[in-house]
Amino acid sequence: MPPKKNKKPSRNGFWEFVLDCRNKHPNKTNMQEIQEYAARKWTSMSAEEKHPYEERASRARDMHSSARYTTDGVDIEVVERKEQEKANKKQEMKDDITRTLKAANFAMNLDEKIFLIIHVNHLTYYPSEDKYFICELAVAAVSLKSGIEDVFHRIVKPGKLPLGFYGGALNHSKETHQLLEIVQDEPYENNTHEVFTELTYFLKKWTGKENQFIVYADEKTHEMTTRVIGNFCQEFNYSGEIKVYNSQFLFFALRNAVAGRTIWPTETYSITELEKDIYSYTPDISCDFHEMSDISVYCSKSIVTRYCYTLCDHCCADLNIQLVPGFHVPKNSRILTYPSRTNSKAPSVCSTDDYRQAARSRIGSFSSSYDGNFPALGSSKSSASSVVSFSSMRTPKNAGQPNKAATRIEQSFKAMSVGEAKRDYRKLNFPEHGYKKQEK
Repeated sequence: MPPKKNKKPSRNGFWEFVLDCRNKHPNKTNMQEIQEYAARKWTSMSAEEKHPYEERASRARDMHSSARYTTDGVDIEVVERKEQEKANKKQEMKDDITRTLKAANFAMNLDEKIFLIIHVNHLTYYPSEDKYFICELAVAAVSLKSGIEDVFHRIVKPGKLPLGFYGGALNHSKETHQLLEIVQDEPYENNTHEVFTELTYFLKKWTGKENQFIVYADEKTHEMTTRVIGNFCQEFNYSGEIKVYNSQFLFFALRNAVAGRTIWPTETYSITELEKDIYSYTPDISCDFHEMSDISVYCSKSIVTRYCYTLCDHCCADLNIQLVPGFHVPKNSRILTYPSRTNSKAPSVCSTDDYRQAARSRIGSFSSSYDGNFPALGSSKSSASSVVSFSSMRTPKNAGQPNKAATRIEQSFKAMSVGEAKRDYRKLNFPEHGYKKQEK
């Protein structure tokens, strides 16, 4: 319950002087006599002599000012201040990502820019130490020009779990990654320092920097990843800085940057595309442990790889970059290429562009290349209208069921296309696809 509010006293400088007189004359117990004595003194005092008592009264009023509290007894002003700091920090992150992409675009090397995508699997959260015990970590280095350059993946052995947290960690592990058995028996192994050292070496290798790195984490795991990295830096006395940014905003900003115009007006588009997770059942992209199980979708290595595939699938066409199986998309992908796709005015084939209708008419003839468990490309029941198809893919549990996110996107584009039914998308003035670097 919130603390009881103290009654605000009507304190002023004279009352503080009365209290001071009472303390200086302890032999006088009659309060009325003290007030009469203080009144005579107060009227003869100058403004400078009264000033200390006025300040004391002001501080007393501030201490007893009425405050607002939440149902948990937390001062609302403190909560609002923390929320404002969080919002400011998020805006600074967005500004930094935007500046980075603009600088790379101005230098004409946006296609070679390396982005580091991170994912962490955890066992449990220990609130008394504000610490996550993790069991798996993966970071993918990706560029639009080359696709996935390299993937750093390690199974983490965090040591002994706190007393009373093993049961919750076991349940969480069974439902997701199933990696708890590595810390089940004594002696409890702890390789976190070794993993962190290898991680910093990997980041340095792909950024060329010494002590300042930026990694991108999914919005749902952003806070956890930030705490994990922060605890590692503090625990191992790391002198550098590793910033964790939002991967959804990176995708949103990058999509518009490569197009040269606002293709996605809000972040909702990038969030929806990532939620589709069209590469979730792609084989041979998870670690050896998860590849032999039926929960490979939870593997950290698989997650960062799928994110990179989605990033390349949506952003490479505008820079006239040909998708390469195994780097930009899965190895068993069939790339749908067209003679006009290299044309600078060719429409984008991204599934949530406002030019999807043009892409759909071209892709429809390739629907038969999909497995029978998947709807035809361009169908409203399809998980996505991708530019690739798979020859061997594990059947998702919800195959053939309508995707709510995809349905909402479909409806939104139908609304956007009202009055534009006769629009010829082939004649749209698209920005230049690709560019040549300036010769030195």
